[in-house]
Amino acid sequence: MFAFFPHYQFDSVTILDPMYGEYAHIFENVLRKNVQRVSQKPECDFRITLDDVVASATSSDMVVMVNPNNPTGQYLKGDQMIDLLKKLPEHTVLVVDETYIDFVGMDESVERLVVDHKNLIVLKSMSKIYALSGARVGYLAAHVDVIELIRAYIPPWSVSLVGQVAAVEALKSEVYYKERIAQTHKFSYDFSQKLEGIPGLTVYPSCANFILLGIKDTGKNARQICAEINKQNIYIRNATSMSSQFNQDFIRIAVRDRDSNKKIYAALQGALGNG
Repeated sequence: MFAFFPHYQFDSVTILDPMYGEYAHIFENVLRKNVQRVSQKPECDFRITLDDVVASATSSDMVVMVNPNNPTGQYLKGDQMIDLLKKLPEHTVLVVDETYIDFVGMDESVERLVVDHKNLIVLKSMSKIYALSGARVGYLAAHVDVIELIRAYIPPWSVSLVGQVAAVEALKSEVYYKERIAQTHKFSYDFSQKLEGIPGLTVYPSCANFILLGIKDTGKNARQICAEINKQNIYIRNATSMSSQFNQDFIRIAVRDRDSNKKIYAALQGALGNG
């Protein structure tokens, strides 16, 4: 992200709202770009509307999407992304963060299309699917002309030797990770079903290894809930920084193993006064 965006020429950018907060931070606070937000609405489960993205992009040099989206767990299928690429103005670059794409299947990825499309950039962190958080391993896929443009700005040894070895070994274990993804989907479904029984809590559907929760009707705000749960050495995400429309009314929790999910569930019940 920090190798590409500061060294690629653009003045205006369209992003999703909500979306992973680091993008808004880079564009608004670091690069000072003109940012337009395409709002996804809670009453529609935060589904991404293709026409809204296209409409906003008509006045933008760049569109940046996280697909599947974090923190909503919603996504556009591969054919929808291709349709979006076709509908964008020729001068508009589409940047897609596919960190969570494995949760819906690599068949939905548009990474392979960068070879023929100079206006398509795909970013992917290996920290989530491959459980390499902290290893700082990721990559950018783009047309060779784009790669040559930013190659000079990549520092030597940008990925440590340990990170490189871990990444290579992870990529050799495709069957293992597919099994873990299937298991995560099962845990996520079971966890969501239990969470829906907590009064005042709104559980939004997610295809990934996290669940977005609306807490407006619980009588508590995100700051209060996170602080209470942190006392038990359980850490969940106050999602306020991930959207201009969240206003301390949303938290995001990770889907873990069955025992950990039970602990998170109990801690959440206690923080909401239902324990």
